[in-house]
Amino acid sequence: MAVPLDLLIVEDSAEDIELMLYQLRRAGFEPHYSRAQDEAEYCDQLQKQPQVILADFYLPQFDALGVLRVLRERHLDIPVIVVTGSLSEDLVARCLQGGAADYLVKDRLMRLGQAVNQVLQERELRAAKKRVEADLQRAQDSFLRISERVSERVVDIVYRLRIAPTYAFEYVSASVKTILGYSSEDFYADNTLWVNLIHPDDLPVLVQRLEHKTFLPQVFRIRHRDGTYRLIEALDVPVFDEQGTLVAIEGVARDVTERMRMEEALRRSEAKNRALIDALPDILAVVRADGTILDIKVPKALEDLASSVIGKTTYQMPELYPALSAAWVSGFMQRVQRALDSGEMQVFESAFDIPGFVGLHYEFRLVVSNEQEVLAIVRDVTEARQAQDALLNAELLRAEVKKERELVQLKEDFVSMVSHEFRNPLSVIQSSAELLERYEQRMTPLRRQEHVQRIREQAAFMSQLLDDVLMVSRAKSGKGKFQPKMLNLVQLCGVLLERVALPAANTHHLVFNAVGELEEVWLDENLLQHTLMNLLQNAVKYSPDGGEVRLEVERVGTFVVIKVVDHGIGILPEDMGRLYETFQRGSNTAGIHGTGLGLAIVKANVDLHGGTIHCESAPGVGTTFTVRLPCVP
Repeated sequence: MAVPLDLLIVEDSAEDIELMLYQLRRAGFEPHYSRAQDEAEYCDQLQKQPQVILADFYLPQFDALGVLRVLRERHLDIPVIVVTGSLSEDLVARCLQGGAADYLVKDRLMRLGQAVNQVLQERELRAAKKRVEADLQRAQDSFLRISERVSERVVDIVYRLRIAPTYAFEYVSASVKTILGYSSEDFYADNTLWVNLIHPDDLPVLVQRLEHKTFLPQVFRIRHRDGTYRLIEALDVPVFDEQGTLVAIEGVARDVTERMRMEEALRRSEAKNRALIDALPDILAVVRADGTILDIKVPKALEDLASSVIGKTTYQMPELYPALSAAWVSGFMQRVQRALDSGEMQVFESAFDIPGFVGLHYEFRLVVSNEQEVLAIVRDVTEARQAQDALLNAELLRAEVKKERELVQLKEDFVSMVSHEFRNPLSVIQSSAELLERYEQRMTPLRRQEHVQRIREQAAFMSQLLDDVLMVSRAKSGKGKFQPKMLNLVQLCGVLLERVALPAANTHHLVFNAVGELEEVWLDENLLQHTLMNLLQNAVKYSPDGGEVRLEVERVGTFVVIKVVDHGIGILPEDMGRLYETFQRGSNTAGIHGTGLGLAIVKANVDLHGGTIHCESAPGVGTTFTVRLPCVP
């Protein structure tokens, strides 16, 4: 299956562009490109956020150095591959110094697909590094307090290694027992245990990381208690003191043994299947309209076939090779005549036995060579069909790997978010509990009840937060449940509006409008409640100045169309592309509390219904979310 690829090509030659696209398709990409020939067009096309930029070094009005300059000025991380007619050491140096990811000569574009693959992987690694560093930095202060609370949901090893004055683990999560067979206490008791478990060949890499203070994601071979080695990926963040001295390393380590085994199996499978496809032999035969075989070329394994059929007709084949039945020959000759009559190539496949070979599958292509003759190109596609099945399995394997990575990322984001979001409610609970413990006898019943209510509210907030995370996790892992039933949508909306209206009564005016037959619709009540509550609460929350919030519901044929409209702060254009991603919040929401889970839950619920969601928004004007759901069994 071809991999979609969004390109921006800075080139004035249409022929060169076609050559680039051809090489990318050969490499397994499905390129979609925009073209620019000067700086103005280039700046305009950058708004589409291409994955890769291919730039000619010399253009009449623009050049590759200008391409790189604009990216630096805009702080955009988009890989640039310079494609030029000729190369010199000076040119290469200027391109690389300017930030080019790679460079190619136009008459040597065979490496273009490999180069694009490499720069995309490097960009993904850079992005992953930034995410990990940011997450670990945010979690540093409160991470240790909450790690054990979530350890049952997180299977990675979380740790803090003190560097100065001596090496020692200050914290290792309990999950290390599951992954390596050693307990946290084993690492606390023996400061050298972790070094002794690393494969000797990997120790120089560890030493280099510590000496050069470079902490890119790295995979180490670490010995399990049972003696086997596991592949452990370390994602580290260095901790420096005020003098800039490295004093500790905080990080997350995960067992990637199975993932890397699958990736290696995937690479081997793809290489094997590609070799099989490239090596498939063809049979070439010239056949006249009357069925006479004038000439034939066969692979070495079928040389006896050639000498026995030249000069004979296809109608004689059943006598020589019973696998070729008279009915098959008749169908073959009908296609020969069809090719001669129409001038169009005829393509078909057949499965039959040939002496020495059982159950072979052949593809036939009949091409007109003159008025009375066709060239029959016969290819053994047995292994190709098997290879295609294997490639399909490889794609499924790739999807599993991607799914595993997404779940790991969700766990990392969960740890970061919980460490941040639980801080305030835990502080409130602790404060109220301490006040009750110390001064309960001197408090009035009303005052005691206020503190108890605070504790309940904060506990309910944390419980709801965990429910939201679990709902997103189930959706990400494909375990979300869709349980539709007949329900009265107008009645349900009324109940939900009452819940939202009570706390917002003094600041917002809620309007409800229903059109069409909505008393019996086939929807999942639980999912719909979460969807509407998230959209309505967001509309109120992100309209800090108050105003009207409108809920519109309409029956349109077999669908229900739901709109939630507010006149709040709106959504910035640059945030629209990641609107429904987990833990993502708008750039303009600073100071407004939120977790970044609401719209992810809404999108997951809409998908489970088989529906669609669309957002229209303008900063400072307001936002409209439109949800369209099928509502009949």
